[in-house]
Amino acid sequence: MKYNEENYVGKKIQLYPSDTYRKFGVIKRVDDLGWTVEITESKCGSFDIGKEYFISHSEGFTFEFIR
Repeated sequence: MKYNEENYVGKKIQLYPSDTYRKFGVIKRVDDLGWTVEITESKCGSFDIGKEYFISHSEGFTFEFIR
C-alpha cells in the first residue's frame, strides 16, 4: 500500500476514541506494516507517556484526529 505521509505524520490523535481510558499521541510513522505512535497523554496503564508504540494494521486500530 502507498500512504501519503503528510496526511498522517505529525498529526495529533486520540487512540481508540470510544475506549474507557483516554489516550492521546502523535503519529510518527506509517507504512505497509502499521503505525508508530508516540503517546503524549494517557489515563491507561497499557500506554506510557513519551514512549513510541507500533500498532499493526491488522489490529483494528481506530483513532480520531484532534486539533
